[in-house]
Amino acid sequence: MENPDLFVTYLKHLRDHRGRLMALRERRYLDEERLQTLEQALDKAEQSLTQQTFSFLAQPEALDGYRETLAALKEQVGEAENRQQLAECVGRYRELTAGLDMIQGLLSSMSGGDAIEQTRITENISSIYASINQQRSEAEIRLREQGSAEAQAQFAAQIRLFEQSLANGVGALREPDDCDQLMTRMLDQLQELESQFGEFDEFLTTILEQRESAHESIEARRQQLQDERQRRVSTLTDASQRILANVERRTERFETLEELHSFFAADAMVGKVRSMVDELREMGGNLEADDIAGRLRSSQDAAMRSVRDRSDIYESGGDVIRLGPRHRFSVNQQHLDLTLVPRQERIMLHLTGTQYYEPLEDERLNELQEYWGMLLPSESPAVYRAEYLAYRFMGELAQPGAKPINVEDFSELQRQIANFASPRYRESYEKGIHDHDAALIVRTLWPARQSAGLLGFGPLPRALAMLFWADRIHDEEATRNLRARCLSAGILCRIMNNEDLLNALIQEVQPQLDAFVSAQQIKCSVSEISSATDFLVRQLAEEGERFPVTQYAASLVESFTTSMQQQGHYAHFQEALAVVAGNPGARWVITSHWLQAHAGQAKQEALLHYLPEAIAMLNTADRLATAPHNVELAFTITGLLGQHGRLEQQELTLQLDDFQERLRHHEQVVIRDWTALQERRQLILREQRERLRLEEYLPKPLNSFVRNKLITESYLPIIGDNLAKQMGTVGDTRRTDNSGLLMMISPPATVKPP
Repeated sequence: MENPDLFVTYLKHLRDHRGRLMALRERRYLDEERLQTLEQALDKAEQSLTQQTFSFLAQPEALDGYRETLAALKEQVGEAENRQQLAECVGRYRELTAGLDMIQGLLSSMSGGDAIEQTRITENISSIYASINQQRSEAEIRLREQGSAEAQAQFAAQIRLFEQSLANGVGALREPDDCDQLMTRMLDQLQELESQFGEFDEFLTTILEQRESAHESIEARRQQLQDERQRRVSTLTDASQRILANVERRTERFETLEELHSFFAADAMVGKVRSMVDELREMGGNLEADDIAGRLRSSQDAAMRSVRDRSDIYESGGDVIRLGPRHRFSVNQQHLDLTLVPRQERIMLHLTGTQYYEPLEDERLNELQEYWGMLLPSESPAVYRAEYLAYRFMGELAQPGAKPINVEDFSELQRQIANFASPRYRESYEKGIHDHDAALIVRTLWPARQSAGLLGFGPLPRALAMLFWADRIHDEEATRNLRARCLSAGILCRIMNNEDLLNALIQEVQPQLDAFVSAQQIKCSVSEISSATDFLVRQLAEEGERFPVTQYAASLVESFTTSMQQQGHYAHFQEALAVVAGNPGARWVITSHWLQAHAGQAKQEALLHYLPEAIAMLNTADRLATAPHNVELAFTITGLLGQHGRLEQQELTLQLDDFQERLRHHEQVVIRDWTALQERRQLILREQRERLRLEEYLPKPLNSFVRNKLITESYLPIIGDNLAKQMGTVGDTRRTDNSGLLMMISPPATVKPP
């Protein structure tokens, strides 16, 4: 069967020949007759082929080849299983369309022929166009549906790869200038994704979001790097300023220029300043680097002038200055600064190196007056420094999972305490003294603390816990709930060495116990309320129901009860308590007075340390069960090396429960208030420095000043004569008739002739 493409191809060849003939006509000396003969032959051939083409295309079966191809393609589209096969079918449809376009274009350019035949041919071609377009559209729809799932998976993988690349790139950025390169690379990747998946509209939104995310992430990282660079510049600048200030002070001790030059050439701190200058330049901080380098140079120049001055006009290592040949004066080398000192039970503003004292009335300081004389956070009038160190160390030993220690091995114990104290330099422990004394305390108290158990808490906290629990015991549901939760926390602590739940219960119960104590107006400190809560929760976490009490408190209660019964006064005591039934605070006061009176009468004043515990036992006997324990709580430690008001002949008498409560109060209250005092002192000193403008009074000679012969031989003797009369000189020639003198010096004026 003949194909219409064959006719179209030959027609195109004839037209190509005609074009070549037209090109030959442009040549010179060509045989015109021969050229015309060829053109006539081409005209006849084209006319004949055109007629044959029209005749062929006018036949109904002329385009059957296209119809068969379309039928085969339709079958292939229906059988296609993947995107590649569908894409090949779509490409074949487009090739058919291109072939029909060529036929249509050539036919439209041919002249002649029957109009009816041309109409019939055009209708045949149009029907083929319609079939191709329909089938191609169906294939493209299937291709889009088939490719959507594959494209989504591929796009998701590409997006994940982009996000990882972005995250790694942002994390690898170290300089703000590198951000632009990363931004360019990320945008190029997004552009490739857009070109690859641009036909899927649903992906464009994600690409836009990724572009915004990349921009925000990189810009945020740029800002972070810039902030880090600026902080680094500020840190280096501040550090260099501090080092330079130290360098300036250190240069004051040099006596010769050789020592000074050696110092600036080889000192580690000076080298550190120079390395900081280089680092600042690398980070772009050229202005800061120039300032520091200039100040270093100025310090060196000023130090050189100072060395020359000390060799020429200073004596006695700089403590005496010679002004002229006759007079010598003392030199105050103390740095001018402002400080707060307690004096005559008041806080005074004092300028160091002067006799300036100014009383300061400030409520911020008066509120913490009891801590004015406290110099260290680790020591107070009530707490020896080694006691605090021992308490902290035993607190570490008591932590769940802590490694056990043999306290009998004194040298090893002291070594571990010394290592524990080493990083706590702010607490000012003296090696060999406080670690030694703390080791003695730990060796004595640690075994006692383990055997005492909950009796290591003070009598007052334990008494408060008993009163609170007895007052709550009528609420059976609440007490049962709290008891069950505490038992659970105790089991968790014993099995898993985890006190988180126990601490959470302590935090929960403490406000309730605090409110109870406040309502009953029982005097106690914040640390004692904290200890009472701790004791109560830990006691409820035990499996037993009986509250532990000391044998001393039980002995005092038994003695009181027996004595009152024998004297017939116990009924009166019970009547007094019955009057204030339901008021634990009032019952506390009444019981306290009765017990104190009995202790004085029975010569048992030594047991009054356990008075709060005895009060609680008498007031809760009908609601709480107690269990007396025979434990040793009093100790005397000898052989101490430190110095403190609590030590008598290097011996320290300790009561375990008192030790625990004193140190807990010191840790929770005293250190907190002392730290607040230090912060307030610094704030007030900053305010007063600004008020007094101390910076304006610091001596700052001009860098351009040079002590020359005129000043040394002419001005300084005159100044020396006046100062000798004004404030006196050093030595036996000091005058007693000193008088004030105001002296003003100005450079000589230049007088012009009239």
